[in-house]
Amino acid sequence: MEWELAQVKRAVPSEAKAAPEAARRVYKPHPSMLLRSPGYLILTLFAVPTPAPIPALDASILRLDRLLSALNTSHMQNTTALANLAEEHLKWDEEEVQLRRNVQEKEEMRAWFGAFHDRMEEVGEFLEEKVRSPPLFVHTEIFNPPFAVSGPRETRSGTCFATD
Repeated sequence: MEWELAQVKRAVPSEAKAAPEAARRVYKPHPSMLLRSPGYLILTLFAVPTPAPIPALDASILRLDRLLSALNTSHMQNTTALANLAEEHLKWDEEEVQLRRNVQEKEEMRAWFGAFHDRMEEVGEFLEEKVRSPPLFVHTEIFNPPFAVSGPRETRSGTCFATD
């Protein structure tokens, strides 16, 4: 109806003055209605939001500046923490490499001493076996000297037992 009156007003200015000003309708928002179903409360699609004041531009700029400075501070702290973590990671990597080297050296030493121990055990067993068993070959110059000696005698290498 308003549109038709506006068209008439444009076409015929005299008749538009005759139209009463009260005929113009003022918009009133539709009240929000609640639909009730068993156990549920549902708002209709015709709900009109409550009016909210539009924020001033200066207040918004100040708020955004505060948020930006907080973001920059947080970014700087996080960047510093990340750099510290990277340095610490490198330090731990170097320490791990050094520890691996130390473990490898100690393992090589353990293997060498183990082989040395086994060799000494073999030599000890050999010597024990030689002391227990009679000699297989008797060198005549050592065990039967030109002069007769009975019993043990002292030599440079230790005690020698002569056989008669």
